Order: sequence, then structure tokens, then C-alpha cells
Amino acid sequence: MKNLLILCVLCSLISTGCLWFSGQRPSVAMPAASVEILRPDLLLKSQTFFFEPFSAGDKAEASLQLDRMALFMVKGVSDALLEGASPLRLVAAEKSAEADLVLRGHIEEFSVAGGWKKVFFQKEQAVLVVRGELVSRATGDVVAVIYGRKKWRTDGHDTDQTAYQAGQDIGRKLLP
Repeated sequence: MKNLLILCVLCSLISTGCLWFSGQRPSVAMPAASVEILRPDLLLKSQTFFFEPFSAGDKAEASLQLDRMALFMVKGVSDALLEGASPLRLVAAEKSAEADLVLRGHIEEFSVAGGWKKVFFQKEQAVLVVRGELVSRATGDVVAVIYGRKKWRTDGHDTDQTAYQAGQDIGRKLLP
């Protein structure tokens, strides 16, 4: 009987502690973006690039929301390059044939965890994973490989804003 009482008290303390700590977690996790530059010579001599909005990959369902997120990523990359005074400029779709570089890729995963994960985390969590390549139009060489992962709690956070931030993270990594 004494062991049962100790077990009950221990369980209540642990569950209370878990609930208390869950409220202290940040709503948006730190961004994780990486850009591996394979051909710095091509990147440095290029002046323009075209960003093909990322399409749905294996773990992402094509939807209007995903298309919007892809466009906000384009805006995020462009704004980060402008803020960083990069010589690399984004060109519009109608001038894409004139671009020195083309950024292509996929949103490999976009998911919102609910169900049991929601019970354990108390809030829905979303994950966005992107992969892409920056390719030289003239040579066809891969100039850079891009990877981005963002995980956040969805309470009060706009997916468009998160996609914009992911684009900014990638754009900053492209700066010299």
C-alpha cells in the first residue's frame, strides 16, 4: 500500500512537471538551413537567378497552401539577398531565360502533427522540410545544394510567415 501511495505521488509530480515545462518551450524552433556551395566561382560571377517555386515532394501533399508557402519562400530568399547587399538578384518568371542560375527543389515534407502527438505536446506541431539545387544555366553544373528544416508549434503562427522565414534562412546562407 505504501508503494502504491509513493507511486501515485511520483506520477503526479512528474506529470505536473511535464505540463509546467511544456509551457516554457519556444513556439518556433531555431531555424535549420544549410547551403553547401559546390562551385563558389560560378556563384561569385553570377548576377541573376530564377527561383522556381518548390513543388510538393514525397511527404507533402500538393495544395494551395503549399503553393502559397513556396511563393513566400521565394520572397524570403529575395528579401534576404537584398538586405545582405548581395550582387545576386532574383528575376521574374518572364525573364527566367536570362537568369545565370536557377534554384529548383521540392518541399519534401509539410505536416501538422495531431492525435497522440498533440496530447503529448499540448499543441499541434508542424514540420517543413525543403531540398533544392542552385544550377548554372550556362553549364548545367550544380552550384549549391540547399536544405532547410523548420519545426514549430502552430498555436498562433502563420504558415506563410514560417515559409518566409525559411526562405530568409536559405537566402542568408547564400550571401558571401
